[in-house]
Amino acid sequence: VSLCQDLVSFEDVAVFFSMEEWALLDSEQKALYREVMMENKRNVASLGKGFCYCSAKYFFLN
Repeated sequence: VSLCQDLVSFEDVAVFFSMEEWALLDSEQKALYREVMMENKRNVASLGKGFCYCSAKYFFLN
């Protein structure tokens, strides 16, 4: 059993789009996505040492 299973990871609160899905979003939707993802990252990071921060790939394309 991994310790990470009991802790919050970025992936637990992240939303991921495929390249095809990302291409369907307009600029306002992409900006909102970036804002929400950054807020999620800050919130998870604020949990301190007790959280599991697994690296995430997310699309910040224009």
